[in-house]
Amino acid sequence: MKVRLTFFSEKPILIPIAYNYIVQSMIYNLVKNRFPDLHDKGFPYRKRQFKLFSFSRLFSKRFKIRDKMIEFQSPLFLFFSSPIKDLVEAMVNSMLKNQILRIGNNELFLTEISPIYENILNTTINVKTFSPITVYRTLFNGQTQFYSPQDPDFISLVKLNLFKKANILNIEPKDFYIEPLDSGKEKLTVTFYKNFMIKGWSGKFRLTGDKKMLDLALSTGLGAKNSQGFGLIVLEEVKMWDS
Repeated sequence: MKVRLTFFSEKPILIPIAYNYIVQSMIYNLVKNRFPDLHDKGFPYRKRQFKLFSFSRLFSKRFKIRDKMIEFQSPLFLFFSSPIKDLVEAMVNSMLKNQILRIGNNELFLTEISPIYENILNTTINVKTFSPITVYRTLFNGQTQFYSPQDPDFISLVKLNLFKKANILNIEPKDFYIEPLDSGKEKLTVTFYKNFMIKGWSGKFRLTGDKKMLDLALSTGLGAKNSQGFGLIVLEEVKMWDS
């Protein structure tokens, strides 16, 4: 399930460039009554924990960057997605109960909630990222190795991650494949989450596989760190905002 949230503020919206943690904190706060263990426990898989939601970058028709801050002009758009319908509904209902929402030091009004309908008609779909995809391994020396879409390990790591999510949701893992639509033209994004550097790649991709796996990819996000604002994808025809 995926929704687009539209916010309005009477003032310019000032948010640090590395804002993923701020948005994530807002989400956890909104759903904490319905999902009190989501932050600390999530949905366990062996020795790992998955939160099973993803969110996009913040979008605005007008913005500028100054002094390590982004100044957005209203309206501000955020996409939120999860295969757990109750989780999406919990966040939306909590937003509706609050007259004023806070992202960082900004007071925002929720003006619209738009469900995003993504019909999968065959076993191949074209998607685009609304937040960058990140996959990585932790090396023996403790360093983190991130992989770009040109690395062979990128495909295998994205697939392995999606299979783990399928197991959590009792979905039989089946064939799945990802490839860049414009190989080499993906945009590298480097951001920081709690002072930890994360590399991700934005662009367009072709996904091939079982329809349940494709739907899972659209709802959970691709790659790692989805709940930190990475890997939210939409069908190629989905727009950031209405014309």
